Amino acid sequence: MVLAASGLLRGREATSHWGYADLFRNRFPDVDFQPSPSLVFGDRAGRIVTAGGTTSWHDLAIHIIARHCGPGEALRIAKVYLLKLHGEGQLPYTNLVRRQPHADAAVRRAEEWLADHFRQPRAVSAVVEASGMPERTLKRRFRAASGMALIEHVQNLRVEEAKRLLESSDMPAETVAAEVGYENHAFFRRLFRRCTGLTPGEYRRMFRPIMAG
Repeated sequence: MVLAASGLLRGREATSHWGYADLFRNRFPDVDFQPSPSLVFGDRAGRIVTAGGTTSWHDLAIHIIARHCGPGEALRIAKVYLLKLHGEGQLPYTNLVRRQPHADAAVRRAEEWLADHFRQPRAVSAVVEASGMPERTLKRRFRAASGMALIEHVQNLRVEEAKRLLESSDMPAETVAAEVGYENHAFFRRLFRRCTGLTPGEYRRMFRPIMAG
């Protein structure tokens, strides 16, 4: 944020913790904020490098040591201090459902309805019917108020629930897909990977041990 405020990131790609995506979009629209990577190079010379969430300093430290002292020394330091590169980026850690402040009461009611009914088939059509508004009107107002498409919000709700089930249960991925509203497991797998950067199995292996203790 200091770099952005100074103007050094103007017109450049940059990253920080994924939770700052909305802040950058509103306060620093001239910065091409990338919420997914752990490291982003703001210029071809590599003189401006920004890192993502808290432990992305590992990636930054390894990069700096490799650049100035060589890859061998970077590897040695990484082993000594148990540093790791976060090749998966920040997507697996990102909360896809974040409450956006807005003044559209009808959209807020639609969001609340979907929070309880996102699992049901044809959830978009169902929320349009529940809203009492024409479909095009609701979709337009939803995007204007929340910054995302109505279908994207439904998909985010479903993927977040799928993440919770993968973290907390041994339920097969096909069953998880059905539980969150997807009969087509192949589609669910593609969507899950696009949203998290991982397959359902990879995601479970990454986070299930933490829940299991």
